[in-house]
Amino acid sequence: MGSEILKPYQQGDLDSYCGVYCIVNIAYYLNNAMTEAQAIKLFYNLMKSLHKKHDVVERINLGTSSAEVGGLLEQARETFPFHYQKPY
Repeated sequence: MGSEILKPYQQGDLDSYCGVYCIVNIAYYLNNAMTEAQAIKLFYNLMKSLHKKHDVVERINLGTSSAEVGGLLEQARETFPFHYQKPY
Protein backbone atom coordinates (compact mmCIF):
# COMPACT_ATOMS: atom_id res chain seq x y z
CA MET A 1 0.00 0.00 0.00
CA GLY A 2 3.02 2.30 0.18
CA SER A 3 2.92 4.08 -3.20
CA GLU A 4 -0.76 3.53 -3.97
CA ILE A 5 -2.76 6.70 -4.66
CA LEU A 6 -6.12 6.51 -2.94
CA LYS A 7 -9.09 7.82 -4.90
CA PRO A 8 -12.00 9.36 -3.01
CA TYR A 9 -15.49 8.00 -3.60
CA GLN A 10 -17.73 9.95 -5.97
CA GLN A 11 -21.50 10.23 -6.22
CA GLY A 12 -22.83 6.93 -7.42
CA ASP A 13 -19.97 4.87 -6.03
CA LEU A 14 -21.87 4.10 -2.83
CA ASP A 15 -25.50 4.82 -3.74
CA SER A 16 -27.89 4.17 -6.60
CA TYR A 17 -29.42 7.59 -7.10
CA CYS A 18 -28.26 7.95 -10.69
CA GLY A 19 -31.92 8.10 -11.82
CA VAL A 20 -32.57 11.17 -9.68
CA TYR A 21 -29.36 12.85 -10.89
CA CYS A 22 -30.30 12.02 -14.46
CA ILE A 23 -33.64 13.79 -14.12
CA VAL A 24 -32.05 16.87 -12.54
CA ASN A 25 -29.46 16.95 -15.33
CA ILE A 26 -32.15 16.59 -18.01
CA ALA A 27 -34.09 19.50 -16.56
CA TYR A 28 -30.88 21.53 -16.24
CA TYR A 29 -29.77 20.77 -19.79
CA LEU A 30 -33.17 21.55 -21.33
CA ASN A 31 -33.80 24.66 -19.21
CA ASN A 32 -30.53 26.53 -19.45
CA ALA A 33 -31.99 29.26 -17.25
CA MET A 34 -32.15 26.86 -14.28
CA THR A 35 -30.11 28.15 -11.38
CA GLU A 36 -28.07 26.03 -9.00
CA ALA A 37 -30.60 26.82 -6.26
CA GLN A 38 -33.41 25.54 -8.49
CA ALA A 39 -31.44 22.37 -9.28
CA ILE A 40 -30.87 21.75 -5.56
CA LYS A 41 -34.55 22.32 -4.83
CA LEU A 42 -35.58 19.94 -7.63
CA PHE A 43 -33.16 17.29 -6.32
CA TYR A 44 -34.52 17.72 -2.79
CA ASN A 45 -38.14 17.48 -3.95
CA LEU A 46 -37.48 14.39 -6.07
CA MET A 47 -35.66 12.66 -3.22
CA LYS A 48 -38.41 13.60 -0.76
CA SER A 49 -41.07 12.24 -3.11
CA LEU A 50 -39.12 9.03 -3.73
CA HIS A 51 -38.66 8.40 -0.02
CA LYS A 52 -42.31 9.03 0.79
CA LYS A 53 -43.25 6.03 -1.32
CA HIS A 54 -40.20 3.77 -0.96
CA ASP A 55 -37.79 2.62 1.70
CA VAL A 56 -34.60 4.72 1.74
CA VAL A 57 -32.26 1.77 2.27
CA GLU A 58 -33.84 -0.19 -0.60
CA ARG A 59 -33.47 2.77 -2.96
CA ILE A 60 -29.83 3.24 -1.96
CA ASN A 61 -29.07 -0.42 -2.57
CA LEU A 62 -31.35 -1.18 -5.52
CA GLY A 63 -31.76 2.15 -7.25
CA THR A 64 -34.95 3.30 -8.91
CA SER A 65 -37.14 1.28 -11.26
CA SER A 66 -38.17 2.57 -14.67
CA ALA A 67 -41.69 3.18 -13.29
CA GLU A 68 -40.24 5.25 -10.42
CA VAL A 69 -38.07 7.21 -12.85
CA GLY A 70 -41.17 7.84 -14.99
CA GLY A 71 -43.04 9.22 -11.98
CA LEU A 72 -40.11 11.44 -11.04
CA LEU A 73 -39.87 12.69 -14.64
CA GLU A 74 -43.52 13.72 -14.49
CA GLN A 75 -42.91 15.49 -11.20
CA ALA A 76 -39.93 17.39 -12.63
CA ARG A 77 -41.98 18.42 -15.67
CA GLU A 78 -44.42 20.23 -13.40
CA THR A 79 -41.72 22.79 -12.61
CA PHE A 80 -39.44 22.54 -15.65
CA PRO A 81 -41.52 21.54 -18.70
CA PHE A 82 -39.84 19.26 -21.22
CA HIS A 83 -40.95 16.55 -23.63
CA TYR A 84 -39.75 12.96 -23.61
CA GLN A 85 -40.86 9.63 -24.96
CA LYS A 86 -40.21 6.09 -23.83
CA PRO A 87 -37.80 4.43 -23.63
CA TYR A 88 -36.15 7.10 -21.56
